[in-house]
This record gives sequence, C-alpha cells and structure tokens, in this order.
Amino acid sequence: MGRKRRLIIVGLPLFAKRLSDSLGSRMKDWEVIHLDTYYKRKDKLKALFMVPRADVLYSLNGTLSQSRTIDLALKNKVKCIMHWVGTDVLKSTEAFNSGNYQKNYIHDIVHFCEVNWIREELKEINIEAKIMNFAAFEKKFEAVYPKDKKLRVLSYMSDERADFYGLPTLIRLAARNPAIEFTVVGAKGEKYSPLPPNLKALGWVNNMDKYFDDSHATMRIPEHDGLSTFVLESLARGKKVLYNHPYDHCIFTPSEKEMQEVLLSLNDEVSAGTFSPNLSGKTFIEENFNSDYVFSLLISEINALLD
Repeated sequence: MGRKRRLIIVGLPLFAKRLSDSLGSRMKDWEVIHLDTYYKRKDKLKALFMVPRADVLYSLNGTLSQSRTIDLALKNKVKCIMHWVGTDVLKSTEAFNSGNYQKNYIHDIVHFCEVNWIREELKEINIEAKIMNFAAFEKKFEAVYPKDKKLRVLSYMSDERADFYGLPTLIRLAARNPAIEFTVVGAKGEKYSPLPPNLKALGWVNNMDKYFDDSHATMRIPEHDGLSTFVLESLARGKKVLYNHPYDHCIFTPSEKEMQEVLLSLNDEVSAGTFSPNLSGKTFIEENFNSDYVFSLLISEINALLD
C-alpha cells in the first residue's frame, strides 16, 4: 500500500486546528496535520521537514507578504491553498499598493474566500478567489429568545480593537435608546467608562449559550469584516442580525441612522408582543453550513488539486 496523501493546515491557530480535526476525521485516505507556525517554535521546525513532503498546504489566512512556509511549499511543488478571512485582505492590499508583495503568490496558489465582498476586494489586487466556507455546525440550535417586553441586543468584540469593531457606535445607540438592553461580550469597554446603564460590557465569558438565549437580536458592525462566525451562529439560533455588510437573512445596516431605525422597529415588535425569530436565517444555516455539506465541498476541492 502506498503512503497516504498529506495535507498540512497552517494559519490562524484556533480555526486551523478546528479545520484540521474536522477534515482529518473525514479524509481517511489522507494524513491531515495542523502546524501552528505562528506561535509554536516546535511546529515551525516541523514545517521545515514536513512541508516539502506534503501534497497540499492549506493556509487559513491569506498573505502577499513573504512567508517562509509558503515559499518552502512552492519551491517543492506542493499545491497551495490560501483561504482569505478578512483583515488579511487589508494588509495585503497595503502590500500590493506599495509594490512590496510576492507576485507568485497571486498566480501560483489557489485562493478561497467566504463572501462576495471579500472576493471583490481581492480582485482589486489581481486575485481571483472562489467562494468556499470552512465554518460549519455539527448540530442544530433551538430558536430561544426572551419573552419579556424589552428588546435585548447582543454584540461580540474584543477590547483590543473596540473602535474598529464599533463599540463607540453601540454606546451612542444605547444612550439614545434607554428602553433597549445592550450586552457586549469580549470587551469590557473600560476606556469608555462610564457606559450607559443599559449597556453591559462583560469581557470574555465561558458560555455564550446563555447570552444568545437572552437576546432577541445581535449586532455586528466592524469597519471591515470577513464572514463572522458570530453572525453565522446568530442566524443558526434564529436571531435577527443587524450587520453592516450585506449578507443573506441579515438586516443590512450600513450606517448608524439605519441601525437606529431597525432597533426602534424591533423594539416596537417586542413591546407589542409580535416579535418572531428569524426562522429563514436558521434554515439557511442548517442547509448551507452543516458540517457534512461544508466539508464535503472542501474535500472535493482539495482532491481536485491532485487529479
């Protein structure tokens, strides 16, 4: 029996490890290996020996800046995939516009991204990307929401880039709408203190289920975004989603004025007892982001590279 084909997955460590586990359990005729070449010296050393002997290198993060791992793969004629996720496009656009970028990364690598707006941004730097997803759900969620007459809105962002992710906007909306309860997880917002009394910034939490279940709607309003897992999970749970990027079954709110209008409308529904969950969004996720569907498409693309 010949050796198994080898797929090495690098990139954003948390998501790359999840993807490696999901693909590894399904690709029985492949050896699927995750290497954290960002933060683990041991994995960086492993890459020197393992990447040249791989069949496919899959980077869950795109770049046009020089990467030792990518160069090693290309030098040894290993097929490469870059899956672009969001901020990586901004960094590579800067590199491209400055002229300080790796031209062979554009044409010698297969490029994926998750949403159309990222694909259009990539076209501006001469990259043609195919829309493919890697986020997936193993189970279905219940559409649970609070039964009281007060609209509750959940958002998720980090303190590290709270401005980028829209916390100042959320603070202004909370101040303008004292009857609506806002909860932010991830950020504590201490530099914005005092926060409006109807906005709780909890920092990191261990169990998101509680906070999803205690919300009618969620908000995602960063300056730039890939396809947010928070948005997908919100839809999977039947939440109304205010999103400043145009995406299926979300409420497109590109400006603060539109966010305010939608919040008032949702608040009227909740107050009147006519609020209903976003069941079309829930069905959309169940059909398009279930693990069997997402990973079967990815596996087909990976196999096709060697056919």
